[in-house]
Amino acid sequence: MFTFMLEVVTIKSEMLRLIGEQGSLKDSDLARLLGVAHKQVNQAARGLAASGLISRVPGPDGVIRNQPDSCGYKRSMDGAR
Repeated sequence: MFTFMLEVVTIKSEMLRLIGEQGSLKDSDLARLLGVAHKQVNQAARGLAASGLISRVPGPDGVIRNQPDSCGYKRSMDGAR
């Protein structure tokens, strides 16, 4: 159980880093970049959005994209220092 929780925390922190660096990313892009299942990314992204750390918005093609929520992203990076 502890290993699973650590994995989720690591995925979320890596997602925050990638979204912060690259901007708006689809779940499928994040899954490919992180080498994990789409479902893991989707669940983690929903959690990050619920915590106010990212925003999930539909792109021009209707596919949800994860993007930095400027206030939430700054809070998460300040806490990482």
